[in-house]
Amino acid sequence: MHGVELTRRPIVGAAEPVTLIALGPLTNVALILRSHPEVTPHVRRIGFKGGPTDRGNTTPYGEFNIVTDPEAADIL
Repeated sequence: MHGVELTRRPIVGAAEPVTLIALGPLTNVALILRSHPEVTPHVRRIGFKGGPTDRGNTTPYGEFNIVTDPEAADIL
């Protein structure tokens, strides 16, 4: 089973909206929001590490989780 489907099931089955915490690149979170729009009302908020305001860890201003998949970050 793909990670997106594995994540979707408990979200839509939760008794109340959930908070998603992304610990890496945002690819699967973006995929679940795009491929399963019915999930959106079940998500209260999304937390992720996007980098500091003064310097990055991959480029001078880029944080790894954002630089790795900027399209997914844009979706979020």
